[in-house]
Amino acid sequence: MGHAATEQEKLRQAKARLRRIQHYEQVTHNVSQTCRFFGVSRRQFYTWLTTWLTRYREQGPEGFKNLKSGSRKPHLATRTPSSEDAMAPRGRIPRI
Repeated sequence: MGHAATEQEKLRQAKARLRRIQHYEQVTHNVSQTCRFFGVSRRQFYTWLTTWLTRYREQGPEGFKNLKSGSRKPHLATRTPSSEDAMAPRGRIPRI
């Protein structure tokens, strides 16, 4: 059941993205008016436009779906300290 709700949410988001592009390309041809209509900043719109429009042109309607999310920075995972770390000598702080 949760999976179906997720798919419905993805479909809803994809339709919203398509509406924004269609509004920009077919109705206004004006970024400021489109942003005002949808209540977003121009900066957000341009970022959005470059990302989603590129995917749409390459993949069609499937390009509007979110990509799978996962760990974005697995290389930053913290390592667990070992017993060797605990026994390692520490540098002395010089007295002034």
